[in-house]
Amino acid sequence: MLASVEAVDLTRTYGRRYAVRKACFRLESGTVTAVIGANGAGKSTTFNLLARRIAPTSGQVLFDGVDLATRTERRRLCGYLSHASFLYGGLTALENMNLVSGLYGVEASQERVEALLKRVGLERAKSRPVRQFSRGMTQRLALSRLLLVDPSVWLLDEPASGLDDAGRRWLQCEVEALRHRGRIVAIASHSRHMISALASHAIVLQKGRVVFSGPVESASHVDKLFAEYIG
Repeated sequence: MLASVEAVDLTRTYGRRYAVRKACFRLESGTVTAVIGANGAGKSTTFNLLARRIAPTSGQVLFDGVDLATRTERRRLCGYLSHASFLYGGLTALENMNLVSGLYGVEASQERVEALLKRVGLERAKSRPVRQFSRGMTQRLALSRLLLVDPSVWLLDEPASGLDDAGRRWLQCEVEALRHRGRIVAIASHSRHMISALASHAIVLQKGRVVFSGPVESASHVDKLFAEYIG
């Protein structure tokens, strides 16, 4: 299990525009880090760089001090929940889970797969094509994929999208469990309530630059970060 992920002068440009500019920060085992910023601040780009879905223009991402250059190596370590679900609409929930098991080389019995679908509240929909799912159901299934693989690093980009109040409470319980198990968790979210409830640390991005990185002291500290850096 990883102890840390560190960004060192991490930079990504598109033409002359900087999406992320010389970002330096550290994510550690057993912590939940909120990545905060206005739309276009570079949150999703940062997550894509950490997961190696895109390559940096310059800088490094170090996993326990080592730069893992290949996507295959990082895919085994990083679980990424993005705005895209990476699910196949024509397949059922069960079929999507079995496909993930094969792609990631995870040995999973049918009993375990069905137990995970029950855990995320999809046991009654396990045989339905995903294209028939609501946004909230799709989000639950996308999260169940990560639970199946159980990576060391969890990158969650607006994970509560489409979830109702019960779903948000369930999500918070899952994130708390990940922290207690020593996983590295980063959450990009506009929800002050979720950040206040879960985050032990925060990174604030403005126009691709890290303008704050450190522990979160209290809910009022979260409010202050939003007021000072986002408005």
